[in-house]
Parts: sequence; structure tokens; C-alpha cells
Amino acid sequence: MPPVSTAFIQSVTQRNPVGFGLVSATLLVVFGVLWSISSGVAGRDAIGFVLYYVLGLCLPGTIVLKTCLGTRGTWLADLVWGSITGICLELFAWALFSLLQLQGWLRLWPLLVLALVALRGPRKRVFELPKRVSSPWIAVSGLIVTLSLWARVWWPFTLTYDLPPNSRPYYIDLPWHMGLAVEATRAFPLHVPQMLDAGLLKYSWFVHAHLGAASLMSGIDVPTLLLRLWGAPMIALAVFSVALLAERVAGRAFAGVTAVLVFGSQGQFAFWRDITGNSNYLSPLSPTSIFTVVVSCLTVLLLVELLRGTLALRGWLLLAIAAVVSAGSKSSTMVVLAAAVFGTTIVALILRHRRRELIVASAGALTLTVFALALVSGGGDSTKLQILGALTLLPPFRHLGGNPEFNSRFADDLVRLEGVGTWLLLALMLGILLRMVVAMSAVFVPIVKGLRSDLAAWLLGGILVAAWLPFLLMSHRGYSQYYFLYGAMPFGAVLWGWITAIAVGRSPSRRAGLVLAAGLGLLGTWFWTLLPDGSADSAWLHRLQEFLFEGTAFIAALAVLAFAGFHLRERLPWGLAASLGLFLGSLTVPYVTAPIPGPPAPVSAETAERSLAEGTAASWISEHVGLHDVMATNTACSNTSTSCNTKRWWISGVGGRRVLVEGWGYTPDGADGVLDSDEVLRVNTEAFANPTDATIQAMRDRGVEWMVVESLDGFPQPDLTPWGEVAYSNALVTIYRLEP
Repeated sequence: MPPVSTAFIQSVTQRNPVGFGLVSATLLVVFGVLWSISSGVAGRDAIGFVLYYVLGLCLPGTIVLKTCLGTRGTWLADLVWGSITGICLELFAWALFSLLQLQGWLRLWPLLVLALVALRGPRKRVFELPKRVSSPWIAVSGLIVTLSLWARVWWPFTLTYDLPPNSRPYYIDLPWHMGLAVEATRAFPLHVPQMLDAGLLKYSWFVHAHLGAASLMSGIDVPTLLLRLWGAPMIALAVFSVALLAERVAGRAFAGVTAVLVFGSQGQFAFWRDITGNSNYLSPLSPTSIFTVVVSCLTVLLLVELLRGTLALRGWLLLAIAAVVSAGSKSSTMVVLAAAVFGTTIVALILRHRRRELIVASAGALTLTVFALALVSGGGDSTKLQILGALTLLPPFRHLGGNPEFNSRFADDLVRLEGVGTWLLLALMLGILLRMVVAMSAVFVPIVKGLRSDLAAWLLGGILVAAWLPFLLMSHRGYSQYYFLYGAMPFGAVLWGWITAIAVGRSPSRRAGLVLAAGLGLLGTWFWTLLPDGSADSAWLHRLQEFLFEGTAFIAALAVLAFAGFHLRERLPWGLAASLGLFLGSLTVPYVTAPIPGPPAPVSAETAERSLAEGTAASWISEHVGLHDVMATNTACSNTSTSCNTKRWWISGVGGRRVLVEGWGYTPDGADGVLDSDEVLRVNTEAFANPTDATIQAMRDRGVEWMVVESLDGFPQPDLTPWGEVAYSNALVTIYRLEP
């Protein structure tokens, strides 16, 4: 007879098959709404966003998902995968309505999907009830992990960045993302709103199209969506999609629980943070990173169905849609997925299984990769070939004064820094393996019997291997090579969940050994984090040697226990599970050690005054300047300036309007710090430095209707009243509207 708690859970789920999934979703929605309202969002906007998600994404997405695939087995799976399907479909609807100049009607696109219900075949599949009861363990663990990530990731973000206008400057990328999202509300294809003459945008802009579509459908402004509403549900979808994907590939809810706990921990040990640093692959500062996790999980799920022979012909259409969205979600995503599909095809040819389908999938993935690299991928001009360049981001290299030389084939200071020599390289190599340990699960695919004969395991392992290669061999000034591995972390967590499910099986003793060892690993790691950190600069050589000994000993101990448990599984059935438990428990310590975030550090009075003035002016711009109007600013950097910030875009970002030239640091022509074609800079500079009828007319000829003058040292601050009227003014910013 099962324990009372298990029997109770079984009885509840049998009487109410949607119970735990529905309760978890409801709690998250209620908590999210209250959280949003407490952080400054109007109640009407918070409720409107929930309605947008339910009626504009989840409902149409679930209809299409079930039309193509049938039920995913449980209510929770249908709603999660249906919501992600809705996000993908929304992008195609947005593109169509934008091409037809019908953006104002976009909120009606779900009605087109409802037409499927009128057809007999789709209607039968849409109304098909799930065949299984939702696992309460998946629902509860997903709820806990989501709330934990909200507290550790989303809450600090909302505390740091207020809605505009505010007195704290935004992280440099946030106004960039805002500007692209507003651009998506007025045009397709997207242009570069920060520099109008730069032409069409070449960047991973699908998340901005999604934000723009959300703004069009909900009526909520882009800053509120990006800073308060969008991130929380996307994090929840990422969490539950990882859990459900692991449950699907392993066939057990236990795998889903393990995978989601690993994923939500941000996947690294807390022992040696002074060496490894911190990872955050769900950072709200990078909307593309969160977006790509969600849509790529759907793509991988459909590929798994293909490999398992359960993807119907109509499911190929949904696979194509998800793959297209994944290709545009982040420049690294489709490269990794295509390489993994190609590698799985080679394995399939050897195993003589699913060869035809995988050859077709490989051809499609390669085609999508080519188009993605040509049309929507940015940052290529700053990417170089450099072995182990990623290691130069780790704390010891920075603390010791290493120089991250991006143009060499090898980061020489990894072995040449005085006083540490090759000890630094060895420590950083071990440190990066421990920091990215979730992505190391690929090594078990050819070893574990339950994995090596399953093409789905080779697909997941191929994703991880394909992510490791550019991470170790490429260099980028913004360390964007890290995004290759960050995007693969969900699938590393899924593999760890699968491996754990195989190790535990259905043995009570193994399950008990895993749980007990995980608890010991959690407590031991927690105690370790309370010890003082002895990483003084004067003792770095000793610290690196100490870390190498500790890290190697830790890995060796786990390996010995795992080896003994595998070879003595009859006499020591819990050995392998205990080894995994210690490993997993050590990873999950952030759930109990993460500090409660406090208020952000104060900024200087000068910075606060400037940020507030610019934010107030930007709010005025968003309300009074036409959506398609073009503006100009006196603070655009010139190629001759060495101290000017080429990544300022409050007018195009917070204000949401196109600018002749504002910040050009992220444009392809200006990625190296020098703008290749400076004609537009010359015209802009002359109009502000020497305003005459001719220079102002040159601005009008380029479509400029508004000119913004900021009172900042080093920039011309002309009086433009002879050519236009003062439409707005505060202590720092004056906005002129030019006469026709």
C-alpha cells in the first residue's frame, strides 16, 4: 500500500485530473499580477496582459498544437506547449498584418485559428481530452522553481529598473531592445531606429517582434512590457518546458523534476565562485536569451517526436514553424540545432533508424541556418577565432590584470601572467568545466546503455557538443560565445534528468539513496558557502593550486562512487544514485542560499538628474511625437571622438521614435568603434554645430521633423528657434519641431 501522502495525491488527481497543474498555473498568475501591480503597473494593464496571454497566445496556440499533434498527454503539457506554439504563430500573424499595414487589427488574428474548430478532423483532435493525469510532482516542482527564479532573477531586475521616467540609468542594452520592439509596431521588415540610414536591421529580432506584437494586441507600452510584464511568464514557460521535455524523453515524471531543479539552479557549484564566477542564462537583461530557451524547447520536442516516429505528417508544419522562430530567436541557436541534427543523422545512418526523416530535417536545418546567418544574425564583425578566449572572463584572470587580446589566436596572458604561469590556465579550464557542468551531461550519451541506443539522447548530446565547440574556439568583445552554452543549458538539464531516472529506475533503495545523498550534498555545499573566502590578490597562486586540488578531488570522489555503484549494483544498489544525489544536491544550493535582494546602490546626483531629465523627455516624445516621425540629436558621436558613448539611445529606446543618427555602436558598420560611412554624421553634426538654412534643409531632406538639444559638455547646443518652435523643454533637454 502506498504511503498516505502518495495515496492522497493519487486520489486527488484521479478525481480532478487538472487539479495540480491548474492550481500551479493559477497561483503563478495571481502572484504575478499582484507583483506587477506592486511594482508600478496599472491594474488594468496587469489584467489586460493576462487576457492577452490566455486569449492571444495560449488559446490559439493550443488549438493549432492539438490540430497538428493531438493532445500532449496532460492538461499541463497541452497548455505549456500550446502557449509556446501561440508565440510562434503570433510572429507569422504579425508579419502578415504588418505587410498589409493592418497592425491595428492584429489582436483579431486568433479568430483565424478558431476557424479550424469548424472542420471535423481538427475539431475532434482539439477537443480530445488528455490521456494521462498531470504529474503533481511536475506541477509542484515547476511552481517552486519558477517562484525561486522570479525571486533570484526577476525581482532584482524590477527593483533596479523603474518604469520611465526614473532617476537610474538603464543597462545599456535595455533601451536598444525597447527601440527595436517599438520599431516592430510600425514596420516589417524592421529598420534600425537608432540610425535610420543604416537600412534594414540585421539582428536576432524575433523577440522584439513578439514584444511589438504584444504591445499592439494588449495596448500596453513597450517599456512596461519589457521592464515589468514580459519576463515573468517567459521564465515560467522556460521552467515548465524543460520539465515536460525531460518527462517526455525519459518517460518518467522523476526525470522532469530532476531536470527542472538542475535548470533552475542556474547550473553551477557554489564551492568556488571566486574562480568560476556566476552564470545567469535567464537574465532579463538579455530578452533574446530567455526567448530562445522557450522556442528552442518546442523545436527540440518536435524533433524528439520525429525521432520516436510519433510526428504525424501535419506535425512537420509545426516543426517548420518552430524551427523558423528558433532561427530568428538568437544567432547562435540555429547553428547549434543544425549541427546537432546533422550529427544525429550520422548516428541514424549507423544505427539504420529514421534515416530518411533525419536527412530531410538536416537539409531544412542547414537551409534555415544559412538564411538566419544572412538575414537576422548580428555581431559577426566582432567575432574572431581564438582558442579558449572565453576563459578570460573568469574572475582570476581579471583580478590578476590579464589583458583579453581579442585579435590573437590564443589568449597569451592565460599562460604568461607573472607569478601564476600555467597554473592560471589549468585552474581556469577546470573552473569553466565546473561553471558549465550542466552542459557536461553529453559525455554520458555513448556510455549509458539507456541513452546510446536512443536517437533523442544523441540529439540532446549533439546540442551540447555543438555549443561547446564555438564556446571554446571563438572570441567576441562582448563575450557572446557564452550564449552558445547558455542556450544549450536546458538540454543539458534534460539529459541529467534522464540519466538520473535511469540510475534510479524504480528501486526504492536507489530512490532513497539519491534523496539522502542530495540532502547531504545540499547541506554540505551550504556549509561550504559560509566559510570565509581566502582569495586575496597576494595569494592567488596558492588559491589556484588549492582550487585545482579541491575541484579534482571532488570530481574524483563522485566518479569513484559512481563507478563502484555501477559495477557493484547488485550489492550496492544505491551507489550510483548516491553519487548523482551528491552531485545534484551540490548544484541546488542556490535555492536556499540566494540572498534576498535589497535596494540597488544609489547613483550620483548628477547621474540621477540627467537620467530623470532624459526619461521625462522620452515619455513626452512617446506621447506627442508621431510614431513614424524622424528625430535628430546633438549628442550623436563623431568618428573623431575617442570618449563619446556610441551606445546611447534613449530617444529611440524609451522614447520609441526613429532617429537620424543617435547611437551606432551596435550597427554592423560601427561594431568596431568607427562608423564606416560617416556622411550622415557629417550632415547631423553640421546642422547642430553650424545651423543655417542650408544645413537645416539638409536635415529636412532626410526626413527629420524634430531636433533634440541636450545641454551636455562637448556637444553643440544651438538655439534653433529661427527654424522651428520649442515643443518641449526641461533643465537638460530642449525639443524643437522644425517648420515645414
